[in-house]
Formats: sequence, structure tokens, C-alpha cells
Amino acid sequence: MNKEHLLPAMCTTPGVDSREHHEATGIDKAGIKAKVRELKRQGDQALAQANHQLVRDVRRQIHHLNHQIRSHVL
Repeated sequence: MNKEHLLPAMCTTPGVDSREHHEATGIDKAGIKAKVRELKRQGDQALAQANHQLVRDVRRQIHHLNHQIRSHVL
């Protein structure tokens, strides 16, 4: 089985709706992704300027935002 067939089969077996797992609740996912895109631009600029401390800080902020999105998905 490939992924398209396997995922629905796994979700229907225990009686769980497959669409329920992919909805983010209680957060502004589009807003967070916009922040991530802005931070990536800042990180690229900092890397071009060889500001490694700022690059590190930006990467940590992006990591935190991605974790926030993943933790709110059911």
C-alpha cells in the first residue's frame, strides 16, 4: 500500500476520522506562517552580513513557531 491508501485505512480501523487529525485549533496558523516567512528573510539578511548570533536567534524563533503549529494540530 502507498500513503494515499494506507492513511485512510489506518484512520478508519480504530474509528477515528482522518480529517480530524489535520485541523489546527485555537491558533492563527496563517499568521504564524507569515511570521516564519518574515523571519526567514531576516535570517538570510543576517547570514549575508555574517551576523551569526542573529542567525541563531532567528532559527530558534522559527523552531518555536513551527513547534507551536505542530503542537496544536489534533
